[in-house]
Amino acid sequence: MIDLETTDFQKMFSQTLKNRKDRLYQWMVGEFLKQNIPATTQYCFDQAICLDQHQSLQRHSLIEKIRIDLEGIFRLRAFVPIDAHLLTLPLNDANTQNATSLQPFTLLDPSGIPITLPLDLRQNFARFCVRNGISRMKRYSFGKVFSKNDPT
Repeated sequence: MIDLETTDFQKMFSQTLKNRKDRLYQWMVGEFLKQNIPATTQYCFDQAICLDQHQSLQRHSLIEKIRIDLEGIFRLRAFVPIDAHLLTLPLNDANTQNATSLQPFTLLDPSGIPITLPLDLRQNFARFCVRNGISRMKRYSFGKVFSKNDPT
């Protein structure tokens, strides 16, 4: 009996997810996004961020020095600094997702559309070039990348 109810629920849930304009869909996403975060979770989150930044101040200053040196070299060689957009829609192509062992960090925006943070800085730039008809460009970009598998 429970399996039958679970199957029915899964079918209804899947149908609701396919119709983003439906009120039930909007209600579901709203309920997901308004979950209360316990104070202990907030404290642990803040502690992890503060400890990480405190422990790596020396590392950050070294990375910044390297970045400045590399920017000088790139500009000398006529490279252009271009930062691509941070958030993108997830790729639907299974071949692209299986090409790497890293999985993109995916989240829902308030309207319920899944968005991902970049696994590397090339993918968003490639999308930028394709959308704008750019076939040749010397560019560089420094920034953070994200994945589910990365412990840092």
